[in-house]
Amino acid sequence: MFLPIQKSDIQKCATLYTQVFSSPPWSEPWTDEEADNRLRYLMDSKGFFGFLAEKDGKTIGFVLGTTEPFVGGNAFYLREMCVCPTEQGRGIGKELIAYLHTALVSLDVSRSYLITQRGGHAARFYEKNGYIQEVDDAVYQADLKE
Repeated sequence: MFLPIQKSDIQKCATLYTQVFSSPPWSEPWTDEEADNRLRYLMDSKGFFGFLAEKDGKTIGFVLGTTEPFVGGNAFYLREMCVCPTEQGRGIGKELIAYLHTALVSLDVSRSYLITQRGGHAARFYEKNGYIQEVDDAVYQADLKE
């Protein structure tokens, strides 16, 4: 079952986020507090939009981002998506993305974009679900703290 994300869902989303992104292949050192802060920030962003995936009353995944004006119509910046490791490979992510895309079309959003690691597990997932790697665009990063 897919439900719109509410502020009351932040804690369970943060716990899942920490579990997923602290594990391989990402192995990032997230804490529940950091994940909670990030998700609260995103939920408070203008144009916030997202869904939970629930099974037997438990949150097993979510997808979220922001809608924004763009040339030629509105766009959706997919900021975060994750599925519980024990539920991965069962089609939950595919169904969640399809549900999101249907909802976005009903809001007159004409494109969705995201940033992820090139060639990794997530990239393959997004490519299987209609995303293509832009040839002309690149992501640049400047580390400001040593």
